[in-house]
Amino acid sequence: DFRVFSAMSRWLLASTKRSNNLKPLYKRRNYRSFCTAQLKQEIPKPPEEPMGAEISNEIKKPSKWKRRGKVLAAAGLVGYGSYKAWEYYTTPKFSDKNFIINNNLLNELKLVGRHASEIKLTDIDNTINEMKNVFRSNITRPLTKRKEVLQQLLKMFEENKEEIAEALKKDLGRDKFLAIAGDVLGATGEIKHMLAALDKLNAPRRVGMAMGTFPAVDYEIPEPYGTVFINGIWNFPFGTTFGPVAGAIAAGNNVVVKPCQTALESSKLICDLVHKYVDPKFVQIIGHHTVADDYKITDKILDNQFDCIMFTGSCNGGRYVMGKAAKFLTPVILELGGKNPVIIDE
Repeated sequence: DFRVFSAMSRWLLASTKRSNNLKPLYKRRNYRSFCTAQLKQEIPKPPEEPMGAEISNEIKKPSKWKRRGKVLAAAGLVGYGSYKAWEYYTTPKFSDKNFIINNNLLNELKLVGRHASEIKLTDIDNTINEMKNVFRSNITRPLTKRKEVLQQLLKMFEENKEEIAEALKKDLGRDKFLAIAGDVLGATGEIKHMLAALDKLNAPRRVGMAMGTFPAVDYEIPEPYGTVFINGIWNFPFGTTFGPVAGAIAAGNNVVVKPCQTALESSKLICDLVHKYVDPKFVQIIGHHTVADDYKITDKILDNQFDCIMFTGSCNGGRYVMGKAAKFLTPVILELGGKNPVIIDE
């Protein structure tokens, strides 16, 4: 103890000093009693520690709350892992074996598969009815079939970039860079995205528990609409047409497409390329320029009931399509715009 050491040091030093006026320091009563008390005080000795005490002191046992926290954390991880495993094995899986294809409906096709120039105005109703039978046959439901058709669309664009750019140049005076960037890359990007995410987009998803279905387990399973009508437009005839086509096919629908005759060369090229590359049971072109003009063909097509309609055009055209679809309560997706007047001076 520092106090004892200090008192002893002062006592030893004081014993060697004398003063004529003062007694020796060690003879003073108060100081002597203080030193005696300090010396008699018992100083506790530290307990003897066994070998390796330094190591054992560093590794101390955790408190009971820390042990309980670790046990609870481990139990939580095990419980969460068990829940995810149970969810994975109990969630219904999308399988192509779940759909039985009715080949009898496919054998009755007479107009589907023809070139657009061979489908007359009077054949439009029967062609649309055959496309509806194609969808009922379940041929569009397996994911392997959808991937095949999306690969066909992608191949069509990759092998005909020059022809597409040339048609756009004739119709719109568009240079090759803008033709590829505006029409080809947008459509091919949409197709590639659908190919990459097709399994995920169509997989059943677990949803939260609802009061009306408690204690059942709820799942959300994507279902296709059916036969979809897509109306193309003249300013971006490939991009605004085949982007929606890719989404409709990826969802399990089949599509009736009418290209816009205002971009005549592009319209003819669409009719030729789709007939050459794509399975007509998934994509059927109606509306060749030799059959009739745009308005007659569109009016004839919209007299039929579809499961979904996608229209790109003007606001007046959107009102017209909505009016036709309202009779059947058909859901409609509109992308509307218009011509913007521009004055360029010197």
